[in-house]
Amino acid sequence: AKFPHRDYYKCDSCGAFDWADGTPMKCFNTITGPECNCCKSSVQRTVTKESSVNRGKRFWCCAAGVARGCKFFQFCEPSTTRKQLENVSGKKRPILPGFATYLSDWKKMEIVQCMMGVDPKFMASYTATKYDDIEVVGLWKISNAVQQEKFDAAKQRIKTQSPKVSSYDIPNTYAEQMNQLGTKPLDGVAGEVFLLHGTRPENLHGILFEGLDAALSNNGNFGRGVYFAEHAAKIDQYSTNDTKYRKKGGDITKLHEKIYTKCKHPQNVRYAMVCRVLLGNHVVTSDGRTRLGGTRGSNIFTTNERRVLAALENGKIPSSLIGIPGERVANFREFIVFNSDQIFVEYLVAYKRVRTYCNCGIKCIERTVVKQNENNGRKIHFCGQVEREKECTFIQMLPLCNCGESACVKTSTTRNSKDKKFYSCCNRRGGRCDFFEWKESSGEYTADPSKKARIASPSNASVEASPKKNEVKDFVKSTMNE
Repeated sequence: AKFPHRDYYKCDSCGAFDWADGTPMKCFNTITGPECNCCKSSVQRTVTKESSVNRGKRFWCCAAGVARGCKFFQFCEPSTTRKQLENVSGKKRPILPGFATYLSDWKKMEIVQCMMGVDPKFMASYTATKYDDIEVVGLWKISNAVQQEKFDAAKQRIKTQSPKVSSYDIPNTYAEQMNQLGTKPLDGVAGEVFLLHGTRPENLHGILFEGLDAALSNNGNFGRGVYFAEHAAKIDQYSTNDTKYRKKGGDITKLHEKIYTKCKHPQNVRYAMVCRVLLGNHVVTSDGRTRLGGTRGSNIFTTNERRVLAALENGKIPSSLIGIPGERVANFREFIVFNSDQIFVEYLVAYKRVRTYCNCGIKCIERTVVKQNENNGRKIHFCGQVEREKECTFIQMLPLCNCGESACVKTSTTRNSKDKKFYSCCNRRGGRCDFFEWKESSGEYTADPSKKARIASPSNASVEASPKKNEVKDFVKSTMNE
């Protein structure tokens, strides 16, 4: 530091700074008023404009100032006393059930990326060969004091009722990453594990800040509970695309306002949750009706509603259910919990679907377009066997739209973003998806998440460049010859 051990003042409201050996700033001695739109105490100012009829009057405004703060403004009441002001400013806000903290820790991101590794062949099977892998692009730590208290109480209950739990045969690679991820160690006595859960972006705000509610679950293959998996390809089938930052849109807007405070919206992402789950003693089923390993024909549920697990021969009620591949599912196990208190959402993950293998089944080669045209700087994937006897026809220029095809570069003609470049779907109207992404490159326009992106249409955009297959092939061959 340039001035070590030197005392200073700093305002928590507006960020103003001054050294302690000088004159303190005015904001430190200012009477605080009612909360502004930033949910912070406002400060008192005086109208100084000579031509104003209100010159000399006192008013409340945002402490951050006109440039950085909100537009809060309120004249001071003549009869307002300092004690009344303190009562207004000292009013406690209700405690939020939870909040999200963006993590820039590359180590955590690497661990989550390993946990969410997928089988390329399986993922290609349900995405029509358009994608074969997952790329983690964002990570948030979720804090929820209310749900944490319920989770800890459920953990103690399970440990008391089931001092010994059976093993779950978690895959070694997944188990290694799982043990490195948590800040608190997993409690093996209660059967505590990290599992994955996928859902639509519209549902995330309520889940993250209020908790997963098993009572709202639909009647799935293995009952009305909350479903988890240890394979990302399984939960990816239940997630949907979040195309862009939204300023108006209900719960999705609330979600964006809370998680995209320290980072920009990556555009066209999906979400998964990494949850601490208390499995305790479990039962196993393959048909969703009877349990394996018990007496013949023993039902796993008490009623046809399939919300409560039936007691075992020893009188104890299982804490969870594991569905294995068989009659109901074909590939991966599913873990089902029927009590919401046994779940704690620890991390929120934003990820994108990507393709890393060509049609030959080998890793793609990645290059960057260096030619000075509209596609300059774009990544291009192609097969490494392009110059061999069997030429592979796989060629893709990134980014891809939601149709799985290379996007086109277009130019905006709207007033607020005139002549700015962006990516959009190349298909004609009617078959066009809602993919939109600003073209980010050196010296060009970068997307502002606070501004609503406008989807291109023939009336407000013109096509500048679309990747033509012949041109891409020529580029690939010249690259390989070099």
